[in-house]
Amino acid sequence: MDWVNFPDQWDPKSPWHDRRVRLAATYAIDRQAMNQAERLGFARITWSLIDEGLRCR
Repeated sequence: MDWVNFPDQWDPKSPWHDRRVRLAATYAIDRQAMNQAERLGFARITWSLIDEGLRCR
């Protein structure tokens, strides 16, 4: 599993503190291209950091 971490989001002076900046970065990632390049297209693309088995239902 790959993910992007924004540890500076808690620093009010950081651009990552603005949720809109984090969302823009999230939307800019081409998940399908990453899947093709790194996993030959065999990985399941997810939109959440929480595994389906751990989510509350």
